[in-house]
Amino acid sequence: MLALLFLFLTSLPGIVLARQILPAGRLTAQIGIAMVVGLMLQLWLPLITSALFGIDVGPWLALVAMVLIIGIGISKKMPLLPEWRRPENRPNKSVLVIFLALWGLIGWLFYTHNLRSTAEGLSSAGISWEDQSFHAMLAAGFLWSDNLRALEYPHFQGWPLGYPFLSDLLPATLVKLGATLGQAFWWSAWYAATAFVLLFLALARQWIGGGMRGMVALLLFLTASGLGFVDFIREAWGGLEWPEVLIRHDYANGWELGLHYHNPLVGVLLPMRTSLFGMPVVMALLLLTQDLLDPRKSSRAGWWLVGVLVGLLPLIHAHSLLVIAVLAAVLLPFHWRTLPWRQALPAVGLALVLAAPQILWTKSQMEISEPFIRWHPGWMFGGSTPGEWVAYWWKNGGLRLPLGLLCWVWASPELRRQTLPLLIWLLLANLVAFQPFAYDNIKLLIFADMALVLLIVQRLAGWWPRGPATRIAIVALAILLSASGILSIARELRLQSLIVSWEGVAFAETVRAQSQPRDIFLTGSELTHPVPVLTGRPLVLGYTGWLGQHGVPLGTRPDDVRAMYAGGENAAALLKKYQVRHVVIGPAERREFPILNEGYFASLATVIFTVGDYSLYSLPEMSARN
Repeated sequence: MLALLFLFLTSLPGIVLARQILPAGRLTAQIGIAMVVGLMLQLWLPLITSALFGIDVGPWLALVAMVLIIGIGISKKMPLLPEWRRPENRPNKSVLVIFLALWGLIGWLFYTHNLRSTAEGLSSAGISWEDQSFHAMLAAGFLWSDNLRALEYPHFQGWPLGYPFLSDLLPATLVKLGATLGQAFWWSAWYAATAFVLLFLALARQWIGGGMRGMVALLLFLTASGLGFVDFIREAWGGLEWPEVLIRHDYANGWELGLHYHNPLVGVLLPMRTSLFGMPVVMALLLLTQDLLDPRKSSRAGWWLVGVLVGLLPLIHAHSLLVIAVLAAVLLPFHWRTLPWRQALPAVGLALVLAAPQILWTKSQMEISEPFIRWHPGWMFGGSTPGEWVAYWWKNGGLRLPLGLLCWVWASPELRRQTLPLLIWLLLANLVAFQPFAYDNIKLLIFADMALVLLIVQRLAGWWPRGPATRIAIVALAILLSASGILSIARELRLQSLIVSWEGVAFAETVRAQSQPRDIFLTGSELTHPVPVLTGRPLVLGYTGWLGQHGVPLGTRPDDVRAMYAGGENAAALLKKYQVRHVVIGPAERREFPILNEGYFASLATVIFTVGDYSLYSLPEMSARN
């Protein structure tokens, strides 16, 4: 209950700010922005308190600080709650019912896609199991391996953690306040998703009109996808039962089908935790800046809030910071003469002061042999001719790309100007790779998806009153736009992926009990290995896929790890070089290293702990080793 209380209390100060900045009658926007302010407090306050006083004390101090802040606000009779009874704040009943059903579905999806207890062990679901293992490792490192002090990649000891890690510090905070690790990931993700949904609806109300228009746009965004449903129909037509066909592929996100432009919900929001936390901040900034760029609505408090939100983004989601930079570059020429510079410039300065240390820290991750950001035309397109390129994007983008761009041409000048900074990512993401793993440009393309569906719904809503035939055509078009995404979501609801078995959980508990937080471990590189996932202990080398995606150079470590497990002539020198204190031999190591020499480590070990098929060999201190 204390963990949930912390999430609730952090939102209350934001309501005060939102009511001061936004005009009355915009309840959805006020609550959404309040939740984004809450996100900032949830992510940054525990970082400050835990960095100063340690992870065991920091979360409690953060909770006490929030209680004091709310107590002071109540004592000064600050308006902590919005005016619920305003007529303009009363929701359309149909929209409210759809929202609650959607909110429940999203909550269930995040429950199944984060660490949860099943009969076999700790599990995730569908597409999220790989990312969940990575985020659990980072949270475990903060919880049990003192990694907030070291700030290294747990699975590559010695390399600075340039990854935006705050969304993984939050679950560690909630665990210290009484939640399980699975609950901590679930609750915090559901909170961020709720903020995003509310802000999407608020932005839709500003850009294309509220009520059902915004809800339809949200549903089309969450189910946006390409033409993968054609492959589903083809395989089902071949005689297979449809449940078998549904499980065989993800028809919105299947690389084996040439589908890379993923469904936003399944392909980005569920697995990519940093995107989930960064996107509500971008939505809040889009809402705020639209008001603040109007001299009649501009306020100093609003600009200060914008400066804080932008300045605190780098360690939450670097891709969102890129989106904001492009937003500013595109909109500034339109508002150069009317911009309230005296209010805006101090906010820009504040954003730079807050962001600069974070960017300098993450710069260390980019200092690799190959450019971190580089010219990479074509994104994931693997063909060579213009015709193949058109076919690739026709399959990946489906109708939403040509239809959305056509609707942009038809849109009002104001809507074209509002959506242009988001649509421009369709071009930039096809020319430049903004991470070593070019596929991660999907985190930028998702913002273009938001603009496309808003443009499409705005145009279709104008056609809706034309009569029954037009309405049937619009419904059919909506089905074509969302069919692959619906298939993808339906598949996710049927899948379960084991991350760590209960035997692995018990072994991880033994590791935490029988080793020190900064002891270095030699393990295999399996991505769901219980030691990194549930202890966060520093490894010589863990799952190399994560490292490659983040641009971390592996050097000779893969060969060195194999040599150590082989127990050859140079094994002792390598163990000393990497200061290995513990060696794990379990199912993953036996699969990965056929030449594994278990007897060699048994001869070196001072203590051997065994849990089922797992053995932990504790070696002598480095100073005592030959």
